[in-house]
Amino acid sequence: SPSGSVPQNRWGHSAVWLPADGAMLVFGGSYLNDLWSFSVEANSWSEISPSGSVPPGRLLHTSVWLPADGAMLVFGGECGGHGCGSQSDLWSYSVEANSWSEISPSGSVPQTRYGHSAVWLPADGAMLVFGGQVGGSYLNDLWSYSVEANSWSEISPSGSVPPGRLLHTSVWLPADGAMLVFGGGGGDGGQNDLWSYSVEANSWSEISPSGSVPQTRNGHSAVWLPADGAMLVFGGSLLNDLWSYSVEANSWSELLPSGSMPKRRSSQTSVWLPADGAMLLFGGHIGSGGSNDLWSYTVQ
Repeated sequence: SPSGSVPQNRWGHSAVWLPADGAMLVFGGSYLNDLWSFSVEANSWSEISPSGSVPPGRLLHTSVWLPADGAMLVFGGECGGHGCGSQSDLWSYSVEANSWSEISPSGSVPQTRYGHSAVWLPADGAMLVFGGQVGGSYLNDLWSYSVEANSWSEISPSGSVPPGRLLHTSVWLPADGAMLVFGGGGGDGGQNDLWSYSVEANSWSEISPSGSVPQTRNGHSAVWLPADGAMLVFGGSLLNDLWSYSVEANSWSELLPSGSMPKRRSSQTSVWLPADGAMLLFGGHIGSGGSNDLWSYTVQ
């Protein structure tokens, strides 16, 4: 239980891990636009009050952390209130400056969306955005945003592509130059398919793991464990199960942690703490509404 004040209940927020600060940044969710930092060492939350303009409140947006820039990129989501709706705006929060900047990329931009996924490619200085929903359409388009060029590019992969979806997860595998996409919904409540997108080959591959697989779901959370070559998936679809997918073994394993478990939930966030070998899980929809509980899962 963290000391001091804590963020209010929420779901559909975003979270990123700041390795140099030992802190997790949480933005928005539940149509909020507040910004909070959780320090692991201090075991306390701090609400951040940035200078200047701030993004409109939103949920089901994405955030990625840019270590070289000390900045968080926020894209899209759905905002509440009259005349609002799904968004395609792009914002950057600088930790050092403690301020938000709305970014105006040159050229074409992705259509508005929420429930999409985003990963950061450090070697490319680019953010990959996949899927999401706008209106009644489930998207399966793939876009890259280059920070240096300040422009979006729609990517046209060769071969088959995943069906449109929202509330899926994506993780980036630096050693493989690939993005893993798992589950999500497309009008059917959820999938449990697994896809890999290779940047070099510019193609998608559907993966057929051996053995048992997690049940279909959406609104789950996922993190990549570089040292283990594995992806951890928690919950979604008001579940509270924990699964690990090993790339090398090409198989799923259900993990059965000892002790108490987080409540069943959807649209929570998970971040991976490499130095601690732990995953931090925050908030999410627990059926009756949002939550603000914080859990740590330690692998070893």
